[in-house]
Amino acid sequence: MKKYNLFLLALSSAFLLIPVNGLAIEDTMSNDTSISSTQVTEQLTESKESSTTETTPTSSTEEIASQSSESQPEKLKEENIEANKNLSFSELSQYVNLNKKDQTILDKTGNNILGSTNDYLNQTLLAKSSAKHSNGKILYQLFNHSDKEIGYVFEDALTKVDGPEGSHYTLGAYATITDPNSSTLANFKGSKKFSQDKLINKTFFARGQYHHFNGQTYLSIFDAKGLWYGYVDQDQVTISSERQGSYVSFDKYITYSNKNYNTWSNFGWKYRLSGDKLVNKTLHARGIYYHYNGESYLSLYDQNGTWYGYVNQKATKLADGAQGIYHSYGKYVTFSNKNYDTWSSFQWNKRNSGQDLVNQTYLAKGIYHHANGNDYVSLYDNQNKWHGYVNQNAVKVADGKQGAYRAHNKYVSIKNPNYSTWQNFNWKKRDTTKNIHEKTLLAKGIYQHFNGDTYLSLFDSKGTWYGYLNQNATQETNRTGHAISINKYISVRSKNYDLWRNLNFTASKGTTKNMLNKPYLAKVKYQHFNGSTYYSLYDQKNNWQGYINQSGVTEAAGNNSTYVMLNAPYYNQMEKINGRIAYMGCEAASLLQALHLKGYAKNYSLHPFIDVMPRSKDNNPNNGFSGNPYGNTYGVYHSIFPKPLTEWANKYAKGNAANISGSSLTQLNKELTNGNPIILYVTINFEKADPLSKYHWGYGIDNAHVVTLDGYNSQTNTYHVSDPNAKGGYWVTKNKLQASYFANEKRAVVIK
Repeated sequence: MKKYNLFLLALSSAFLLIPVNGLAIEDTMSNDTSISSTQVTEQLTESKESSTTETTPTSSTEEIASQSSESQPEKLKEENIEANKNLSFSELSQYVNLNKKDQTILDKTGNNILGSTNDYLNQTLLAKSSAKHSNGKILYQLFNHSDKEIGYVFEDALTKVDGPEGSHYTLGAYATITDPNSSTLANFKGSKKFSQDKLINKTFFARGQYHHFNGQTYLSIFDAKGLWYGYVDQDQVTISSERQGSYVSFDKYITYSNKNYNTWSNFGWKYRLSGDKLVNKTLHARGIYYHYNGESYLSLYDQNGTWYGYVNQKATKLADGAQGIYHSYGKYVTFSNKNYDTWSSFQWNKRNSGQDLVNQTYLAKGIYHHANGNDYVSLYDNQNKWHGYVNQNAVKVADGKQGAYRAHNKYVSIKNPNYSTWQNFNWKKRDTTKNIHEKTLLAKGIYQHFNGDTYLSLFDSKGTWYGYLNQNATQETNRTGHAISINKYISVRSKNYDLWRNLNFTASKGTTKNMLNKPYLAKVKYQHFNGSTYYSLYDQKNNWQGYINQSGVTEAAGNNSTYVMLNAPYYNQMEKINGRIAYMGCEAASLLQALHLKGYAKNYSLHPFIDVMPRSKDNNPNNGFSGNPYGNTYGVYHSIFPKPLTEWANKYAKGNAANISGSSLTQLNKELTNGNPIILYVTINFEKADPLSKYHWGYGIDNAHVVTLDGYNSQTNTYHVSDPNAKGGYWVTKNKLQASYFANEKRAVVIK
């Protein structure tokens, strides 16, 4: 009986099926299994052509029946039916493969057609009995694995096989195993060869297949090295004609981690993209191929659906989500954009508002290269508290713990003398703020340090850098500096200084021309950015005079300096009134100035007051005024000494006048501080005293003079007097006043 090779062209991938006399192809093929898809196609083509020449299938069972009926005489047909009525069947148990197309399946008589072998092609069935037909052929009774009778088939439509596995059919396809429950058999007696851990996610070459009697199809699989892995149930694999195996859905995010791998446009290894351009990028791996070469390849897409090609899975790391994998970062960053919030997760659960974090410096321990195209850093503070994930666009990477430099360009005054300035953020000391205390500097830059403090980069008006300083040592101000309260009295020592309405120097308030040597109260001072110090001056009536450069004044020697200005009135003894001039009336004029300052004798003017002055009958100044106040009598000492002057003063001062002759300057200062003017015996113009002259009552200096002492300034060591000798009020140095006062025997009278 002639046997036929049957070629089955599968609907999806044209697989080659070749029965080889019931023998396992594994035993007949060499170990060289490097069969390309092209070779498989060629085999399929050759087999198809061979099948075409060697096989003459009928078009249908109806045509077979028709041809059979038409070719036999009616009488012969009846005889055959009669002859086959009592076929004698013998029992047997034989596995067979139906491997011939377009053959009829008959009933028990062999005369009636039940179907076609096309419905059971290549299946393994069990022949339970057989009988010889009248046509001389053996007719087999066939059953499937459910013990359902299929019908009767002539012997030339089948092949006897040795076991329930059936015939081996050459396949030449690639099988990818993804079933986690898969395993392979070493034989068809149930012996296991490999379990799933050796098989899962691999593509093998299926050299052949078996259509087992149990209804399952088994593939005989080999790896790329020719190692046989056994028989696998075809339901546990996916078949492909290509070496990459079948596409398997993956749907996971990966981060491209190795720049040395490129991507491919196909599995003919057409280059697509360089790994240099993709490294650290997170992409969506929609599918995976477990290639026959032992490698796995991912099919990569971005979130816009752009395909990036196939890449070896070794070039990637599997991520937990679209954020990609965690990369250690370890850099300090300064939060620079308040419009970005931080997130507790990559499901975008808000953690912190950017407005609460802006300008702070954090340690970015890790970074994620998200599939959305953005990078996210994981932020920690100096207490290791986590502040969430934030888009890297919200931060600036710093050179160190000091954080990122930010332009500041604000003026500050140094308010604390106990801080250090730093050369760098490794804490190399530069100087101390003691040397720049109250100085106004420009903070060009600012650093928000990881330690929680803020540091300023300071410059003066000449561009000299002063180092980095903790902001806590400063006070923000403007170019003028901040107002520093001093409340010191000063004296203007030059008439050529400008006074300013503001410290931008845009509005003048005049000059010091009329302020020379006059005392003023400097309530505050400003350490200007230009390097100069400016005082804000007030006169004795609290009228603001303007700002003046410190170099134009003399200020107090210490914080305990005292300034007193009683502003006694001035009466000019040299004024001619009614034809008279009180040439010798300085004692009376000075007393009247003091009395009027304290509110006494208000109904007296100078000459009437002089006219009631007590006179000495013997021209002894110890008894009253000696001589003529309006003239000069030769040989007479024109004066009235403190004792009779005090007695006269008390007529108006109600006992508040006192002879304090012999007082020290300190005692005089105390009286002035208490608001009490003093009638002081000195020399004319505070000049050096003349030699003593002898008089009948004793000795006296001939250039003696009397003034009203109404103020003093301890910081300038000066005293203010109201001089009736046509001089008015003016300041005299302590040394001159003391010499003159002491030369005139320290005579003095106070009005309280």
